[in-house]
Amino acid sequence: MKRILNQTLFVYSLAIVGVVMAFSTSAFAASGVTVTPATGGSAISADTVGASYTSLTGPVLSEGSQGDIGAGSIILNVPSGFIFDTTGTAPTVMVTRTSGSGADSRNINGVASGTNVAITSISTTQITFTVTSATSNGVKNSLTWQDVRVRPSAGTPLATGVISKSGTSTLTNPSGTDYGTLAEVAGALSAAIVASPASPIEAPGMTTLTITMGDIYGNTVADGTAVALTTSFGTVSGSTTTVSGVVTRTLSATGTGTAALSITSATTTGATAIIFQDTIAPVIATHATSTAEATSASGAMVTYVSPSTSDAVDGAGTASCAPASGSAFTIGTTAVTCSAADAAGNAATQTNFNIVVSDTTAPTLSSPSNVTAEASSGSGASVSYSSPTATDAVDGSVSVSCAPASGSTFTIGTTAVSCSATDANGNTGTSSFNVIVEDTEGPVLVLPVSVSAEATGASGAAVAFTASASDAVDGSVSVSCAPASGSTFMIGTTAVSCSATDSAMNTTSGGFNVTVSDTTAPSLASHADVTAIAGGSSATVTFSNPTATDAVDASVTIACVPASGSSFAIGTTAVTCTATDDATNSAQSSFNVVVSPASAPTATPPAGSYASSQSVVLSASGASNIRYSENGSVPTCSTGTLYAGPIAISQSETITAVACYPYSGGGEGESEFISSATASFAYTITPGSEESSPASSGGSGGSGSGGGGGTVSGGPSSTPTPASSGQVLGASISCGPLLSGYLQFGGGNDLAEVRKLQQFLTEQGFRVSVTGIYGRLTRAAVKMFQEKHKEQTLMPWAPYGVNQNEGTGSVYKTTLRWINMIHCPELNLPMPPLP
Repeated sequence: MKRILNQTLFVYSLAIVGVVMAFSTSAFAASGVTVTPATGGSAISADTVGASYTSLTGPVLSEGSQGDIGAGSIILNVPSGFIFDTTGTAPTVMVTRTSGSGADSRNINGVASGTNVAITSISTTQITFTVTSATSNGVKNSLTWQDVRVRPSAGTPLATGVISKSGTSTLTNPSGTDYGTLAEVAGALSAAIVASPASPIEAPGMTTLTITMGDIYGNTVADGTAVALTTSFGTVSGSTTTVSGVVTRTLSATGTGTAALSITSATTTGATAIIFQDTIAPVIATHATSTAEATSASGAMVTYVSPSTSDAVDGAGTASCAPASGSAFTIGTTAVTCSAADAAGNAATQTNFNIVVSDTTAPTLSSPSNVTAEASSGSGASVSYSSPTATDAVDGSVSVSCAPASGSTFTIGTTAVSCSATDANGNTGTSSFNVIVEDTEGPVLVLPVSVSAEATGASGAAVAFTASASDAVDGSVSVSCAPASGSTFMIGTTAVSCSATDSAMNTTSGGFNVTVSDTTAPSLASHADVTAIAGGSSATVTFSNPTATDAVDASVTIACVPASGSSFAIGTTAVTCTATDDATNSAQSSFNVVVSPASAPTATPPAGSYASSQSVVLSASGASNIRYSENGSVPTCSTGTLYAGPIAISQSETITAVACYPYSGGGEGESEFISSATASFAYTITPGSEESSPASSGGSGGSGSGGGGGTVSGGPSSTPTPASSGQVLGASISCGPLLSGYLQFGGGNDLAEVRKLQQFLTEQGFRVSVTGIYGRLTRAAVKMFQEKHKEQTLMPWAPYGVNQNEGTGSVYKTTLRWINMIHCPELNLPMPPLP
């Protein structure tokens, strides 16, 4: 059964393949592309050059079979003499399905039928359209170009040609290569061209005219338009005629002269001139004698009206004369000769008239301004003035005489001065002006150019100055100034205004500036040297700036370099401090920061061989604490055993230790110790040895009370060890001590122990975070705890000089005991040995 089914499916598949092959052969049979040329361009007027475009219909490419229009570019090329429109609406190509069915993707470019597809590019000579995909699955399309516009590129000669196609798209068996015929034709009638005779015609006479009717480019228009031919001189045979293309007409003249021929039609008006021979000369009219005034020694530039002329043909005119109108004529009489000729070159008989130039004008004196002088005494003043100048059109510069003369003494008031000048021909000119003597000058002020003073305080300084005035009439005159001399002037520049008035109420004012400056530097106090201990190769050192005072400023800015809080290397570093006031005056002083290295611990007795057990005391001057190890490890300020008293040695071993020094930086949770170099002390214990050993020493007691402050040396023989849970002096208890060792501010503490301390302080009502770091907040809480329980924590240390009212902030002997007893009231711990 399965074999029969498979055979049936195979036969059915063959049948389908046969149908598909048959359909494909039919659907894709090649029949070629039908080219329908664009229309509308067979009669494009030459008048459209540079103006409007002519719209074409098409062209159209239609497929006869699927894929006749292949993918690629289709370029339409405009024929020579025409251009495409690139400025208006861009052309498009409409894709239309002509047969077949199915999805739009089967069409050219995969667009819907009736879609306008944009062109790829356009120029004045080419329009490019790109076919991105051809038709498929038996579909046929047509391509219709739309909005293609053309116009001629020149008015003449008239262009013709066909639109051609190029590009990479392959067309199957195209029906032609003509994609549209373009033809340029003559435009509208707009001109009549008349060929004039080559030379003048002697009257009476006649000439033959050749008249061409055309458009604006001279293309012949043969449209039978009626044209009227008229002339103002002579007659034209057939003066009213219908002109078609090119015609001839005869013009006859009965006299001499120029015949102006006019051509008029419904669309144009033109004119031309026909010359007829003229042999009669014109006549010059007579001209009267002209007179003029000399303007210089050379005479005068004289303008006249040339005599008129008359001519039988040319009519009225004007003669040409020499010397010409506007020429320079000398003083005296000059003859002017006039001549004339008509348009035909016929010369008139010359005529003459006279130009007479005379000197009758007096010299011209300048108009001097009135002279004003200041009286130098009761008699007036000696006044010098510049005499006015005099010029003459003919003689040039002429001397002037004035009275009273320059340099005379003029009384107070107004005096008229009269001046005159006479040229060589006896022509005299006059002018006058006034000399006015008056008292209008104020006193002369003598003031300082400027005054400078140094400020003595914040309000400025008291400044004295000298000002005086003198007057030519009154002598010494008092001066008034504001602010007055001796006033207190504030810091800066103050304008002083002064004035003096004479008896004639003439006032002179002036001024100057008083400048009060602050140029004195502040006084900077000295500063003692500062010492510090280095952590490693340097130390962070904090110090207070020196004080400074200033005469003007209440406070001044002080800056030290290096600044407080800077890192200083081991050795001596000079610190320079500068005090600057508000006026930027500055003073300097200096001091030294001396940084010493952190000293390593020392041991007593010293390392060596001993016959019996030893009690080793570690010490380091200025250290906060000492950390050590007995197992060969290297301690740090946060690891190793915290040294609290002599170390008992009963067998050979090596003690390794570091000294930990405090520094001023850091905050809650920060390490606040500087570690010294590591010191090692090797001890060999040989019981029964005959070698003598130095006496053991418990060392001197520590100076700290609850926290071990100051030098670490001596102290109790070992860290107090609280009784184990359940036994205190033989009694049975249910709790044990909270803390097992000493704790202090900074690093080197057991984190778990610090957390238990912080939790205990929180339960006691003190504000502190449980971090495991013995920082500032923890130290402050311990101090408050100690002050609250001072009878148990501080007062036992009174014999050793400890302040009983101020906690130390360190958990040491008495504080450790009392914390453990509060934590476990059943404990009855004895007071540890002090100090």
